[in-house]
Amino acid sequence: LSIAAARFVQVVEQDMTDAASQLAAEKAVLVRVDVVSPQDVTLPAKAVLQIGNSTGGCVSYDLVATSQTAPTARDATTLSKSYVARIPAVDVSSGWADYQVVVDPLRQSTVAAADALYVTGPLRVRPAVSDKYVYMPISFEGQVGQFATVSDFENLIKRVFPQSTVTTVTEPARTLAAIDKENALRVEGDVYVFDSKVMGKALSEAEFDCLSDYNIGVEQFRFATKCLAAFPSNIRFVSGSASVLGVATGVAMFSESFTAVDNNSILGPYNGYWLSRGAETFIHEMGHIQSLGHANCGGVDQVDSDLYDDGRLGPIGVSYDSGRDFYFQSARGRFFDMMSYCNNGWMSDKGYRKVISFKSGDNDEQRASARSTSGASE
Repeated sequence: LSIAAARFVQVVEQDMTDAASQLAAEKAVLVRVDVVSPQDVTLPAKAVLQIGNSTGGCVSYDLVATSQTAPTARDATTLSKSYVARIPAVDVSSGWADYQVVVDPLRQSTVAAADALYVTGPLRVRPAVSDKYVYMPISFEGQVGQFATVSDFENLIKRVFPQSTVTTVTEPARTLAAIDKENALRVEGDVYVFDSKVMGKALSEAEFDCLSDYNIGVEQFRFATKCLAAFPSNIRFVSGSASVLGVATGVAMFSESFTAVDNNSILGPYNGYWLSRGAETFIHEMGHIQSLGHANCGGVDQVDSDLYDDGRLGPIGVSYDSGRDFYFQSARGRFFDMMSYCNNGWMSDKGYRKVISFKSGDNDEQRASARSTSGASE
């Protein structure tokens, strides 16, 4: 028996021996430990994870295995063959310093055998991430835009991003001067079709109000109150023959409506993509607000060099959606970076770490008074 890997999962799975890896405090963590054997061997009943903190103390967690038999190789597509510990958000602290995993700690064995079932490594946990939002439902010709419910989109943000706390103020439904039915290119049934330039003007209008009403004196984007504008389903924006579903700057987004976050008919992560189209657009635009540019898939205009070159989720490529309790490997499910124009989007580990760094102040040259151009069209 030997430990093949010990990984920490918080939206994305990370190998903490990678110096770039980092977690956010006050957000639940799942720890996966894989023990393998070339022979048919029963997994030990006892396995322990110890988290050490910067003051010299430690906390222990039991690692629980679902399977009774050690696999011959690590299976990244599932947790069913691994030891797992689930650490609640209240325990996850920026004071964490390191971890130790001991499998079968009470068994008498040789030094070599014991060493094969022991692993230790560093932990880097940044301060807890929080955000403030203003929800702006947009009214047009008797319909009002919506991002499901406030609790729905707040939970979606916490499922995909490092934020553990979000607070939202909801404005009354409002119209935007930029969206005038007289300026529509055409009307298709009850849907008014506008050029994407109108969308840009609408975003600028929402952004101006966001800066002047909620962000006077705010110097950095990371501290800014972000404004989330939902346009109703009787509006469509186009660029040539292509529909444009959303657009964002550093403090505001303007995106298509959705009534539900999840497709609840999808019962597992490899049975299909479970987020609604509008929810997928929402997390893409939210990514722009959180400092992310585009990932290289689907014909994007400018590529964020901090993300993976192929627009995928990276060599580990494993993620976890706490809202559905879905653990999944990107290669098996053909998932792409949510910041690309390809479907089945989720956060990559590089994107997750970039958002943590942004919210921790590593990029404080980004000021809320300067308009971002990332995500100018989707």
